[in-house]
Amino acid sequence: MEKMATCDAGHGCSITCPDGCGAIYWHNTGECDTWCTSKESALPGEKSVSAVEGKIDLCVKDMRLVDLALFIDNVQPTKIAIPASRAYESVTIDLKETTVDNVIKSLGLMPV
Repeated sequence: MEKMATCDAGHGCSITCPDGCGAIYWHNTGECDTWCTSKESALPGEKSVSAVEGKIDLCVKDMRLVDLALFIDNVQPTKIAIPASRAYESVTIDLKETTVDNVIKSLGLMPV
């Protein structure tokens, strides 16, 4: 049986995927972005400054750190770096009413 992961960021923003998943709810815009790591899914484009600087709810399960870093790098204007030794580390986080900057710091990623 295939392992399934469900990510729920609240506000009706959820997804279930084989392997890893991610869901992010942007409080300032009411937008929801979801993605699966096991398939080719389009990453959302860059978000507005008000969305990126505002509060978010983020749920990530069984995702490689490099995949999460790619998502974060894609939605906000500041580029980030990831420690090579941690690139394939599996990440599971569920953060409510946080910011993109706090997520970057809590994961040990580095703005460049």
